Amino acid sequence: MMSYEEFTQKEAELESAPRAEREAFYAEILEKETAKTDVRMMAYFHAALLHYREGDFRAAREILEPFVIDYQSYAYRPEIIACFNLMGVAVYCERSYALARFYIHEGLKIARENHEISRYSYEYNNLAVTYLAQHEYEKALEAIREAERHLPDSDREMHAYIYRNLSEICCHLDRLDEAQAALTRCVEEYDGRTLLPDDILLVEMLLYYKLGDAERYEKCRAEVWQKLPAMHAAEFGNTANNLFACEMDAGNYPQVERILTALKSMGFDDVFEVSAAAELVSEATRAYLTEHEEQLPLISTACPSVVRLIRVRFPNLIPHLLPLNPPVEVAAGLAVKRAMEKTGLPREDIGICFISPCPSKVTYARSPIGIEKSEIDCVLAIKDVYPQLLKYMRQVDEDPENISISGKIGISWGHSGGEAGGLFTESYLAADFRKTVAQRFAAQEKELNATSDARLQADRGTWRVDMTKCPYYDTCVQYGCPELCPCFCDSDDITYDDLHPDLLWRRTRTLGRGNDCCDFCLRIKESLGAREAGHPAFL
Repeated sequence: MMSYEEFTQKEAELESAPRAEREAFYAEILEKETAKTDVRMMAYFHAALLHYREGDFRAAREILEPFVIDYQSYAYRPEIIACFNLMGVAVYCERSYALARFYIHEGLKIARENHEISRYSYEYNNLAVTYLAQHEYEKALEAIREAERHLPDSDREMHAYIYRNLSEICCHLDRLDEAQAALTRCVEEYDGRTLLPDDILLVEMLLYYKLGDAERYEKCRAEVWQKLPAMHAAEFGNTANNLFACEMDAGNYPQVERILTALKSMGFDDVFEVSAAAELVSEATRAYLTEHEEQLPLISTACPSVVRLIRVRFPNLIPHLLPLNPPVEVAAGLAVKRAMEKTGLPREDIGICFISPCPSKVTYARSPIGIEKSEIDCVLAIKDVYPQLLKYMRQVDEDPENISISGKIGISWGHSGGEAGGLFTESYLAADFRKTVAQRFAAQEKELNATSDARLQADRGTWRVDMTKCPYYDTCVQYGCPELCPCFCDSDDITYDDLHPDLLWRRTRTLGRGNDCCDFCLRIKESLGAREAGHPAFL
């Protein structure tokens, strides 16, 4: 059996070895050395890290999952916290931010239990970045300030990294003086090791854009473009997102072209933007509103869940539904027409694949409302496509193919308030569904809260329940689409994570993902030792 010292020596020897050789080394340990030793734990970590750096986040997650479930069977080492960090990083890169926070919180819990105070800044920093990715900048700021508070006890290498992230968060909050001050501290603390110059460059680009310093912004932007192909997958994703945001805000669309070109490189014959169809729907909506003022108010049909809710529960509102196809269906129809004209192929030989950000649109494609059959032939979840897309985006040069036909109005549909903004009017009403539900079911909410409070007190701040039957899963199976159910599981992870600021959400198994139950668990933060908060690129 290999000792820990022998493992670290071999790991150092293999640092520059081909990927296949390193992968084989870790696989052999995990296969043959089944005892729960430090060596087996480190093999899990390094094997997952190998896949993570290649951008295969799902593989990294799957490798680490058996360990994080069973970590208490291993003797404690600080590297256990690194395993939870890497798990959180991998999940974060798959855009499952609520689940990422769960693993980060668990890492912080383990650090507190073992008095690893030097790790606190890591965890708070990581949590801050998950909020940053969701544009929850105030929560991100709270977490990164907590990371800053623990800096005196942290490794020196963390200082520059935390100030770098603080600067980026302040940029998004338009607290530009604080952003400049934080960036100055970042540069002062920079030691040339852990934090990459590219990380600093990205924040400089964002700050100069926010300050309106066109000359320095353009200089940074050009340098970022040049460095993109050599970045690790996670860093590339973050950089591309910020570059995209700046360019879109400025009315420049090279990043759109980069994404579309990369999609074609993945194997798609052609790409048609739903945002282009959204532009047409906005125009048609404006015309319909002008011509049918007697029908007001009108309800958007862009969301299939809203349309189904009205048809089932509020049929009296059906006359107020906007009689227009949603952008996704318009896009599919236009894509079919373009494909037939370009190729000369009949419709039955053309496949229209929709990359969807929303589970309800998957349901729409299978069972459309208002039309007999959708032009969409298959649906892919964006969270499955995005990690694979990153490597193709890196291969696109600064002069991507001229594909996009979208304008700013259509692209703005992807942001909150974008659809309403395309109407050129302030006479509209938008409602938060969660708030509506809370108001409508106030009595049930009170009863549930009272029951949950009692259960939490009885179980020392933890509420658990194993669901062995799920209506979403049963319905999906009944209609022959069990593969859809994980989308609802993902939706739960997002929704339950934000139930209350003092509650932590956890679930390791679901029926929809092929397990024997859904193991729901809620914990009061204080029961874990403190309010917890933390950037997943840092292990």
